[in-house]
Amino acid sequence: MNLMLLSQYVLSGLVIGLIYSLMTLGITFIYGIMKMINRSIGEFYMIGSYVQYALLGTVFGWDRWYLALPLAMASVFPSARRRGGRLAACCDGATRSGK
Repeated sequence: MNLMLLSQYVLSGLVIGLIYSLMTLGITFIYGIMKMINRSIGEFYMIGSYVQYALLGTVFGWDRWYLALPLAMASVFPSARRRGGRLAACCDGATRSGK
């Protein structure tokens, strides 16, 4: 096996592992604070990934990924905030009623 190919495999595995660990930390923080499992967090990761892919493929091009990343994050955060607001209101009412 080529040393260059092996180093690419190792680096790719590390990057995917770091992405999984960041997703896990996000889920852990949400569960630790809200004491409930928020299953829509994966949905927001996927929406952000698709938005960034679309921006890279159509608007910016693959060599300007650093411009598409903040724009994709800025477009997903408002939708997450709106959905989180509804989720927080739902959970807040449930905890106040003693259920």
